[in-house]
Amino acid sequence: MTSPQSRPSIAPPVFKGTPEESAAEWLTCYEHVASLNCWDSDTKVKFLYLALDGDAKKWYTTQLLTGAPSSWSDWAAKLKACFSSRHAAEIAYLRLQNRVQLPTESPEQYFYDVMQLCARVDPKMPEEDRLRHLLRGLQPATMEKMIISNPTTCADFLQILQRLSQATLMSLASWLLPTPVSNTYLPTGAWNSNIHATPNSATTEPVPAPGQPHLLPACTAASYRQQQRLEGEQDFKAIAASLESLSGRLKAIEEEMFRNRVPWPPRTTRADDGRPRCHYCSRNGHISRQCRQRWRDEDREQRNVRDEQAPNLGNGNGRA
Repeated sequence: MTSPQSRPSIAPPVFKGTPEESAAEWLTCYEHVASLNCWDSDTKVKFLYLALDGDAKKWYTTQLLTGAPSSWSDWAAKLKACFSSRHAAEIAYLRLQNRVQLPTESPEQYFYDVMQLCARVDPKMPEEDRLRHLLRGLQPATMEKMIISNPTTCADFLQILQRLSQATLMSLASWLLPTPVSNTYLPTGAWNSNIHATPNSATTEPVPAPGQPHLLPACTAASYRQQQRLEGEQDFKAIAASLESLSGRLKAIEEEMFRNRVPWPPRTTRADDGRPRCHYCSRNGHISRQCRQRWRDEDREQRNVRDEQAPNLGNGNGRA
């Protein structure tokens, strides 16, 4: 029967040995998983190979070939010494200085990544310094609102950042999807006061009543749809103009290509009906080496040469 320790009930974290990873943090997680699985030192060594990948697994196989440690404490010490740089704190500090909030990441991802880098730089970093690093990487619009909120702890910072992110999403959803409202959106007096306040302004939008949800009034929704339609028409006209310009350029290129086209040389190797054409006599139906006219001419030249050499061969010494 298989023993309870032959297979882990909780998979250990994977360590690849990349510069972004911390060997000390990974060993802490591995020890925690080992305690949950009730592993002893020998079992920790057995499952170490399954928890390594990449350069870390290459290091493990090299240790097996060159002389593996005998105990788990030796394995942990060697792994930490090999994958822990003396300049780990400086590298983490440089990454912390360049860390900014990305548009595609959630507030929690940015917050906990910065907090992890702060812990790697200085585990006892004061709260004010952590807040300063968190605030520096925010986007300008979010940073302005965060400064106004003035959080005093990192927990307050995360809570405010989450609220700001949710408020941004809700405002975008309300603006992009306008919902018509009833006549009770504003009291009659508020509508009248808003209208009489600026009699010469045709584009003044009513102010929502206090305590009401952030919704677009029907008049604003209609103007927004009209603005969207006008913008769509402008985009369509711009695309049509671009296509027309590209079509004109393509037509000019085609005309240039056809105007400067070099004519093909006349066909000389074959006749129009496909029969071969002789280069010697220019007749159709045969090639040069099969030309009878060529044979006759070559035979005539050979006879002339022999006739010229015959008188010289009459004397024995080659004299006339």
